[in-house]
Amino acid sequence: MIRKILITIVIFYVSALNLYATPNSYMYSVQSKSFFEKTVQQLKSSIIGNDLTIYNEHLHFEHAFDKKIDIRPISVIEFGNVKDITSLIQLNQLIGLELPFKIMVWEDKKGDVNVGFIKPTYIATKYGLSKNKIITSMYNKMIEIVIAAAR
Repeated sequence: MIRKILITIVIFYVSALNLYATPNSYMYSVQSKSFFEKTVQQLKSSIIGNDLTIYNEHLHFEHAFDKKIDIRPISVIEFGNVKDITSLIQLNQLIGLELPFKIMVWEDKKGDVNVGFIKPTYIATKYGLSKNKIITSMYNKMIEIVIAAAR
C-alpha cells in the first residue's frame, strides 16, 4: 500500500514538472513550453549564460531536408568548458569519444518540443569516471540549462 502511494506521488511530481517520459534511465529530458526555434535559442543562451562554450550545432533536419528526406526538427548542441573537458580526457583518453557534452532539442510525433541529454554520469560509467566531481557538477548544470531552455 505504501509503495503504491509513493509511486503515485512520484508520478504526480514528475507530471507536475512537465517531464517528458523516457523509456530509459540514461536520459534526462523535459518538454518545452516554446516552439522549436525559440527553445534552441533559449538553450544556447542558457549554455552561454553558464560560462560554457558552444563548439558546434548539428541541425540534422536541415541536412535531411537538403537531401529531400522528411524528418522532424532536431538540433544537437555540443558545448563545454575546455579546462573540464581536458581534465576528464587526462583521466581517461577514451572519454574523448563522448565529449564535448551534448544537449538535443527535438520535436516528437505529437509536435511537442523536448530538450534533453544522455546523463553524463551514465556516459562516464563506461570510463570509470561516474563519481568524478566534474561529471557530477556538469550533470547538475545540464539539468539547470535544460530547464531554463524549456521555459
